[in-house]
Amino acid sequence: MLLTYTEGTDRDKTPYNELFGFTNFVGYEKHPQILIKSRNYRSTAAGRYQILWETWKYLKAKFPKLTFSPEDQDLMATILIKEQGATKLVEAGMWTEAIAKCNDCWASLPGSPYGQPTHKLKDCLNFINSIKL
Repeated sequence: MLLTYTEGTDRDKTPYNELFGFTNFVGYEKHPQILIKSRNYRSTAAGRYQILWETWKYLKAKFPKLTFSPEDQDLMATILIKEQGATKLVEAGMWTEAIAKCNDCWASLPGSPYGQPTHKLKDCLNFINSIKL
């Protein structure tokens, strides 16, 4: 849920169909592979977790049966969190450390190296503390 908060896809009733820039795509067969230009940013981010086209290609090569369905988008986020070495940190409630492990995968997380706006760590921790896990 933190990722949908920081990526902004929790604003819409269709988070699994969200493109970078808050427009929507149709269909779940594969990543939509649409490059969006918004202000000074360009991105192919799509879906609830704003998966980039390059990340999709990487995951699809490892897991050929993946689609871009809501279930598979959830699975891809879980895989990426695991590959970042953050799963055990999340399970232990070590949120600051987990966020630091994942901020090079999701540009909206505090400390992300990509130069686009990020959320403050304090706001992320407040969000986590406001929900029942």
